[in-house]
Amino acid sequence: PLPAGTQVHLLGHDIGDVLYEQKGPDAIRDCTPDFGNACSHAIAIGTMEHFGDKGLTILKDACAKVTETGGIGAYNICMHGVGHGVFAYSDYSLEKTIPICATFGTKADHYREYQECVGGSIMELIGGGGHDREAWLAAQKKYFDPSDPLSPCDSAIIPQNAKQICYIYLTPRLLTLAGSKGPSPHDPVLFAKAFAYCDLLPTTDTVLRTACFGGFGKEFDSFAGDRDVRLLQEGKYSDAQIAHIDSWCALAGNEEGYAACAKTAVSSLFWGGEYEPSTSFRFCAAINTPAVKDACYQELTSAIITFLRPGFSRNQLCIQLPTAQAARCESSKSVY
Repeated sequence: PLPAGTQVHLLGHDIGDVLYEQKGPDAIRDCTPDFGNACSHAIAIGTMEHFGDKGLTILKDACAKVTETGGIGAYNICMHGVGHGVFAYSDYSLEKTIPICATFGTKADHYREYQECVGGSIMELIGGGGHDREAWLAAQKKYFDPSDPLSPCDSAIIPQNAKQICYIYLTPRLLTLAGSKGPSPHDPVLFAKAFAYCDLLPTTDTVLRTACFGGFGKEFDSFAGDRDVRLLQEGKYSDAQIAHIDSWCALAGNEEGYAACAKTAVSSLFWGGEYEPSTSFRFCAAINTPAVKDACYQELTSAIITFLRPGFSRNQLCIQLPTAQAARCESSKSVY
């Protein structure tokens, strides 16, 4: 048992740090999805700190090895961890980090490595700083414009092809600007105020608006369990906790934002096929707005197709989907 609001993911980083000291970069083979893949994040950061530029090649090879136990989902999450490490190694400079992240992208993975790496760097900018706090604080002062809630995502520093992932990880900053002071806020007024910042984006820019609204879903998943990701991976969320996520997403104030939030929430609940999947199905089933429920099931279907190879495990999940999605799920090939 841990106090409510404890960042179990960050505790998992400590485990990864010890494992890195014992085995170096190869320790990533021993990492599991537990604690939100905190172990692989820590190995990535340690590798960059110890090997510098040489660590880039080491990390890419190391992340490829995690597919032996965790599949493509674990690989992408590992690359997210690389972003944390590259940003810290690059003296918390986005100008240095983003070009490095671009070198990771491969056609085989639809350049997802690049996106995940940038996402990790934005997450480190907002909530990191454990490696050099003074440099991190200087970076926040540099990249966060007090008069612009959407900075740095709407600035020229972030390339157009990285803006989407930037907005997805911007959510904690928006919550802070709205008045959040605790580790796991449960304040509908605060959530509604934070959502409103996404409306600063033009209504014609649907991709970035979807990313901005969607980013809240992954945070709400964590808030509902007071940041104890063990409950998620073990499928121990109560009906009340699932209802909280749905009701908080509805605070987006429009169906567009509600659906985007729900889609990211269910994707995070599924976690690349590595968490107990029943929570994802229960979440979509709990949504009462038909269009949003349909969007949720479509996102869950895509996640099952993407991250699970055809066979028993995928088929057992496909048959639990509504009829239309079940047919697509059973007949589709993985994009990888």
